[in-house]
Amino acid sequence: MSCITVFDKVYKEMMEVVGADGPVTNEQLRQLEYLDMVYKETLRYFSIAALIQRTVVEEITIQDGSITLPVGTSLVIPIHNLHRDPRFWEDPHRVMPERFLPENVKKRDPNAFVPFSLGPMDCLGRVYATALIKTIVVWVLRYARLEPAGNLDNIKLNVAISVSCADGYNIKARPRNGRINELT
Repeated sequence: MSCITVFDKVYKEMMEVVGADGPVTNEQLRQLEYLDMVYKETLRYFSIAALIQRTVVEEITIQDGSITLPVGTSLVIPIHNLHRDPRFWEDPHRVMPERFLPENVKKRDPNAFVPFSLGPMDCLGRVYATALIKTIVVWVLRYARLEPAGNLDNIKLNVAISVSCADGYNIKARPRNGRINELT
């Protein structure tokens, strides 16, 4: 599916649920199911953190009992690699928001998608950040039509502590129905 098709589907859903004007409520954000899938696919494709580190606090045995991890063992979870692992993600280098349809999520290991970490060390700002980002997307789409300025298949990533685009973020914003002037 092309990025333009994705943007158009998000815009159509947004207009049906939220409309062209007015505040964006938490209830409306919950109803934006396709936007949620796009948001999650974006977090999978462009992981916020490349990895997370944890320390074993209680001895655990894994791999059907063949490996024991003693207390104090340091573990590194490569989130970027996990989110691109073909064992969990069909065609992992393609952007496909439909991966996050409920029926597809049920088929996948719940630990294969960890954009904000998991468990007691989960990101404290996850809920706030998610609502804020989705609200900003709604407001931007009310006034601008977004288009890719390049092909996602050719994006080069810098994978360090966090992940970023090596050559910048190539996106175009065009006024939507002359509304861009209303922002001033």
